[in-house]
Amino acid sequence: MERTPISWIEAEPDRVELEKREMADRAPEMAWREGEELPNGGFEGLAPEWPFDRDPPEKLGKLTEGKQLSVQVRFFEGYPAQPPRLFALDPEPSVEERLREEVHVNGDGSICLILHPSDWSSSECAVELVTKASGWFLEYLAVGRGLIEAMSPAGMFASTELDAKIEEL
Repeated sequence: MERTPISWIEAEPDRVELEKREMADRAPEMAWREGEELPNGGFEGLAPEWPFDRDPPEKLGKLTEGKQLSVQVRFFEGYPAQPPRLFALDPEPSVEERLREEVHVNGDGSICLILHPSDWSSSECAVELVTKASGWFLEYLAVGRGLIEAMSPAGMFASTELDAKIEEL
């Protein structure tokens, strides 16, 4: 007898609800989506401007010019064992930037937020990566403005080094 595969959404309805609750709580401008472009579900919207457990630099607005990262979170059949991928919609990194190691963008255009497979745990929710993407966005802007030469290996969420450079704007 041949078995018909089911999506993680059908297999894990409680997990879907957990993802939606966590995202609504920590990144309320992200909305759940399903459809042809996101057959395994995902989120789309604005990542939080400053989701870190420290005060933002006073001149943060000068760096962002009032913009937030517009991002799409794509889940795959293997979720939650396989992490979701995040794609910057605005600003969307160019093909040339995908070839530059300094901006942490994969060849498919997804944001490189996981350096090693052990950096993702199936017990985590996608909002953890959206938080990291907020830091990616700030570092992306800082590289573009010449404040830093390259993004930090661990990301801005784990380091305060960029905070002081933002204050110099």
